[in-house]
Amino acid sequence: MLSELFFKNGFLLYIVGGYVRNALMDGCSTDVDLAGAATSDEVIGFLKSSEFTAAVVNKKLGTLLIKHKSGQNFEYTTFRSENYLKGGSHSPASVKFVTDIRVDAKRRDFTANAIYYDIKNKKIIDFYGGIEDIKNKVLRAVETPQFVFESDGLRILRFIRLAAELRFKPDPHTLEVAVKCKSQLKDISHERFKKEFLLIINADSKHINATQAQAHIKALELFNSFEIWLFVMPALKPYLKTLSNKSFVLFNKAPPSLRLPALLQDIFTALKIEPTRQIINLVAGHKGLMLNANEVDEISKILTAQNALTKYKDLRLFILEYAFVITKLIEFLKLSKTHAKLEEVYTNMKKEGAPFCLKDLKINGNDIKKHLPHIKFNNYAGILTKTLHYAVKYPQHNNKNALLEYVKTMNNE
Repeated sequence: MLSELFFKNGFLLYIVGGYVRNALMDGCSTDVDLAGAATSDEVIGFLKSSEFTAAVVNKKLGTLLIKHKSGQNFEYTTFRSENYLKGGSHSPASVKFVTDIRVDAKRRDFTANAIYYDIKNKKIIDFYGGIEDIKNKVLRAVETPQFVFESDGLRILRFIRLAAELRFKPDPHTLEVAVKCKSQLKDISHERFKKEFLLIINADSKHINATQAQAHIKALELFNSFEIWLFVMPALKPYLKTLSNKSFVLFNKAPPSLRLPALLQDIFTALKIEPTRQIINLVAGHKGLMLNANEVDEISKILTAQNALTKYKDLRLFILEYAFVITKLIEFLKLSKTHAKLEEVYTNMKKEGAPFCLKDLKINGNDIKKHLPHIKFNNYAGILTKTLHYAVKYPQHNNKNALLEYVKTMNNE
């Protein structure tokens, strides 16, 4: 239907990229990316009064989001050529819209991604032998690898990720040039680096029907072979050395939710660095992977927990302190088969109805004010904290009468 609207207005519409590639492999679906010679203004114009609407995503790149009234979404991009300045910056310095599909194909990254499907004429257009490379499971650059990687440094990370996700063998020449061009990564923003890096360490979660269970391990091994850790974690420059693939012990066993803390722990262990809150913030915060404060705090809690455990005589109070990450922490400790007792205590606490935060406590400041008015307001915070600790140890007393009696006794001491 959309293709017919394009054709009525003098244009052919093409599907391009991952959707075509995956259809030629085993049918794994991805988002549908469309392309054609029509400019964004032309598309917006002839879609008016149709069942489709179009909104500009990036005017400079000629990208639109096309929506059908049924809820289907498509991304459309006008054929273009690109010019990049020296360096690996992801964004082109200038763009020229063209009508020649060959010119558009030339700007793409890998042969497997540069295959077009002409919807109207129901035929595949392949200028670079992408179909043959898909058949042979080879990831190869279009044109020359130098052109691909010197145009956009982020393609080095995409090369690593796609090779693992798709179970493709890196073309030797493309791989050789990618390694030589790794300095291009210095021009990539931390935000883009973070996004691609997190996809790399979770490469097994994409294309489930096509990928192997250990795709994330293969991806990290390939990433490691590039010796580009400094671009991910510049804070480790004084310590960083080439990491051996044997370093990634916890990472290789970790589920997706624990991949990043497991990887960081492996790196700190290999480099003999104590994972303090400060160093974790430097590596994972705004000077490193650009995780937000809550994400950094969660990883810090998980990685510093083992040392903290030695300071607690009562595991219940430890669990209270680490309550907001306790389930992940228990799973993380299982990776190294340590502190099995922690899970047992946590399970018992849940069965007993133990409180894990002040909100779980059966009294609050208003109860103290009402029943024990002689207690000064500025003492409430300390009293409630002590009461929480008491209720964690004795969950059977987590009721209003028992806790008020405890507060009264505590206040009389």
